[in-house]
Amino acid sequence: MVRSKPSFRVMRNGYDRFAVDAFVEDSLKKIADLEEEIVNQQNNIKDLTEQLNNLKERYQSVMSGIAARERAADDISRIAIKEANQIIDAARKNADVIVQESLYKAKIVLNDLVKISNETGTLKKEMKEQLDVLMSDLDALRAPNLPDLSWLDQAINKDKE
Repeated sequence: MVRSKPSFRVMRNGYDRFAVDAFVEDSLKKIADLEEEIVNQQNNIKDLTEQLNNLKERYQSVMSGIAARERAADDISRIAIKEANQIIDAARKNADVIVQESLYKAKIVLNDLVKISNETGTLKKEMKEQLDVLMSDLDALRAPNLPDLSWLDQAINKDKE
C-alpha cells in the first residue's frame, strides 16, 4: 500500500500551507487508524490465545475418555494449534506491514517538513538581506542642499526701486 510521493502547489512563500496541513492531518488520521488496527489485532491474538487455552483444557478432559475420543481430541488440538499459529503468524505479518507502512509514511511527512523548514530559513535569510539593502539605500538617501536664495531677494528689491 505504498503511495507515490505527494506534490503540493508551490506558492510565493513556499508550499500551499493548507494543502500541506490537510495532507499532514490525513496522514495523522491514517496513522491513528493503523494504530487502532494494531490494537484490534493484538486483542484478536489475546482472544485466540484464550481459545487455544480453552481447547487445551478440553483436550485434558477428553484424555480421560476412551482411546477413540483420545485420538479425536488429539486431532482437534493439533488442528486448532496449527490454525491458531497460522492466524497468529498472519496477524504478526499484518501488524509488521502496518507498522512498516506507518513508518514509511511518517518518514515522508518528516522529510517534507524538513524541506519546508529549510526553505523557510532560506527565504527568511534572503528577505532579511533584501531588507538590509533597502534600509542602507534609504539611509544613504540625502536631500539636496538648497542654494542661497539671497540673490533672488536682491533682484526683487532692485525691481521695486
